[in-house]
Amino acid sequence: MITLTILSPGGTLCSAQVEKASFPGAAGIFTVYPEHAPLLSSLIPGTITWTAEDGTTGSVPVRAGCVRVHNDNIEACVEVQNIQ
Repeated sequence: MITLTILSPGGTLCSAQVEKASFPGAAGIFTVYPEHAPLLSSLIPGTITWTAEDGTTGSVPVRAGCVRVHNDNIEACVEVQNIQ
């Protein structure tokens, strides 16, 4: 499992154990699985999605941000996109 933490200026949006998580990276959408290589990426407008260890899914629409993957930990700092 991977520990996913998504933070915004308003607080913690997600703190969960996940099987995988997908991000809208500057070079395209990418998915992180357990034992993924370390990486650092900026995020563009889009949606972060994940599948939790119990099979449930979640998502957060983002305007911008960055994500760091290291040792089965994903930390994303994001600006949330307003849904209208």
